[in-house]
Amino acid sequence: MEGKLEKLPLEAAEAYWYQRPLKSRIGSKVSEQSKVISNRQYLEDKREKLEKLVVEEGEKTITRPEDWGGYRLCPNYFEFWQGQSDRIHDRIVFEKKGNEMEWLIKRLSP
Repeated sequence: MEGKLEKLPLEAAEAYWYQRPLKSRIGSKVSEQSKVISNRQYLEDKREKLEKLVVEEGEKTITRPEDWGGYRLCPNYFEFWQGQSDRIHDRIVFEKKGNEMEWLIKRLSP
């Protein structure tokens, strides 16, 4: 897949954040992705604290992390590959023509 990548505006990220299930928002707040931690209990303790905070102060206390956002891919090219038992695999490309809404469909030799 290829195309133009756009960062979503903060307002869109914020709106999506509050549409996510509470457990998903808590999980996002608990995990500092790729940070080395001593053990799983570290994450479970952080989760317990946040769950207690929600009970005491409500869901709105689980705010969107500053580094949490989203991107939109506006595709202009897709390639699909499907393996076949006879090794004559299928490859099909969908390619957008310029700025038009029309897509060209091509079959490629594997």
